[in-house]
Amino acid sequence: MFIFLTPFSLRFSPGLFTWHQNHQEYFLALLTGGGMDLSQDIALAYIIAQGWIPTALAYTVSTQQELSVSEKDWLKVSERCKKELELVIHSYKQRIDDWGASIEKFSEFRNAKAGG
Repeated sequence: MFIFLTPFSLRFSPGLFTWHQNHQEYFLALLTGGGMDLSQDIALAYIIAQGWIPTALAYTVSTQQELSVSEKDWLKVSERCKKELELVIHSYKQRIDDWGASIEKFSEFRNAKAGG
C-alpha cells in the first residue's frame, strides 16, 4: 500500500519513505512481515496525510489499544475511525429513508393510477 505524504509529514516512522521520480512526490511504503498488524499505523498515516481515514480502512483497523502506535496516536486513530464509521451510518440511514420515500411515492402513484 502506498500513501502520499508531503515532505512536511515525514515524522511518521514505522515504514520506508521513497521518492517517486515520475510524480516528484514522497510516498510511504509500509512493510509487514510475520502477520504483523499495522492497520493502526496505516490509519495514522492517512490522518497525517489527508486528515481522514477511508471507510473501508476505518472498519478494519484493529481496536486493540496501542497495538502498534503510541497511546496518543492510538486515541487519535480510534476517535477518527469512530467518526468515519458514524458518518457512514448516517449516510446509509439517509439513503434508506430516501428509498422508503421513493417506494411510498411509487405506491401512491400506482394506487392513484389503478383507481382513476
